[in-house]
Amino acid sequence: MQVKDSSGCIPFLVDFNALTADKVDQVDYKWNLGDGKWGYGSTVAHTYPFPDLVYDITLFADSKTTGCKDTLYKPSFVKVFPQPKASFTIKQKILSNENPVATFTNESAGADHFLWTFGDGLFSHIKDPTHKYTAVGPRQVLLESINEFGCSDTISDEVIISLLKIFVPNSFSPAAPNPVDREFFPYCNGVLQKGYHLKIVSRWNDVIFETKNELKGWDGRLSDGSFAPAGNYIWLLYYEDFLGKFHYQNGTVTLIF
Repeated sequence: MQVKDSSGCIPFLVDFNALTADKVDQVDYKWNLGDGKWGYGSTVAHTYPFPDLVYDITLFADSKTTGCKDTLYKPSFVKVFPQPKASFTIKQKILSNENPVATFTNESAGADHFLWTFGDGLFSHIKDPTHKYTAVGPRQVLLESINEFGCSDTISDEVIISLLKIFVPNSFSPAAPNPVDREFFPYCNGVLQKGYHLKIVSRWNDVIFETKNELKGWDGRLSDGSFAPAGNYIWLLYYEDFLGKFHYQNGTVTLIF
């Protein structure tokens, strides 16, 4: 008798194989599978659906060639382990980028080891973790709950980190050594290109830069290509986020050379 595994988690599928050294003999096989069920043939697949049980297996062999009979008895051969039930709740499923900390409560049953994946490439083995997200958008959270026998169950739920407002720099310099500091670009992940509208206005209320439906920042230049004078400028920003919400922000930015 041969099986790949004789112990496992419910529902546990066992593939039984009868082995004989005589390749010429023709043998009829009958299996007592230990749970009131019978199987026939040299290979039998059977599923055990109930946990915390052991099963005695008996194989009866009847040779068509010689008429000889043989019986193989394997006591407590199949062992079936319980399956845990994964479950968790999220204190607040919709967060904001101003407070992007999610709190998870583990309500799993029959498990003592846990693996959380938070949808942003990070994970934890803590039973009841908190997690801080660094970018807006939907995140699929998975919990795998594992018991002492290695049996596991997985469940998932979604957290949304909404965009409350964009955090905007208050100064920039076209001559900055870091390219990211060479333009004024109020943008973050989750802002849609369609509807994006940025205006830069001088203190005399002249519009010196404007972009619509294009994710683009101001590099400090005027419409004729020359640089604007150093100083303070007013910015006005309209945009739509990934949840379809519309936003308006304004403020001042300092152009430095």
